[in-house]
Amino acid sequence: MTAGLSEKFKEVILNKKCLFHLHTSYTDGKCTVNDYCKWAVDHAFEVLIFTEHIRKNPSYDFNTFLADIEKARICYPGLDIWAGVEAKVLPGGELDIAPEVASRVPLICFACHSFPKDRELYQKSLQNLFSSPEWRDKIRVWVHPGRFLKKAGLLSGSFSLLHNLAAAAIRQGVLVEVNLRENLLSDSLMRSIPVQLLIRGFDAHSLADLDECCTWAVPAIKAT
Repeated sequence: MTAGLSEKFKEVILNKKCLFHLHTSYTDGKCTVNDYCKWAVDHAFEVLIFTEHIRKNPSYDFNTFLADIEKARICYPGLDIWAGVEAKVLPGGELDIAPEVASRVPLICFACHSFPKDRELYQKSLQNLFSSPEWRDKIRVWVHPGRFLKKAGLLSGSFSLLHNLAAAAIRQGVLVEVNLRENLLSDSLMRSIPVQLLIRGFDAHSLADLDECCTWAVPAIKAT
């Protein structure tokens, strides 16, 4: 990926009405790529950014998923459609994704899902991932920030930890998701992140998820 593509992506999310963080029926979603595209057109959205779950050994044909994206670009020429993945962070900072799959997409999102209940390991793993040269040619987004801590009962007392991780992400040019379904980022944390490195995410698994969150969707996250 060139620096120009990264800047184009930031320009898109700052200035256009975007649906970011979409999961389809290829994994745990209930809708097809086409379903989301039709909804976007009906609701005057301009950009769709798919972030399908991926593992080193995926349960679906990733090539078929990408083919669906290409068909959608032809069927909906008025939409700007991006293909990306959401990969699981492994202890130590590796990603659960095969290199040949990673090479096919410009955008990699990462999140802690099943992970040891260990604050120090969580912080170290994400810091290692943010600074890893392996992914610097990709658009990188930290999704679900704080969700693992909440589920593990570790969110309380983690204010400075999340601030430190956000600062580490900023230094490495990693975007941070404002997850509309969970709203885990404090106002002070959001203010500490440059507006061009924040992205609103729907974390949608169905059209009902979009309907629930659509009033939050704006072309840009305004600095305060």
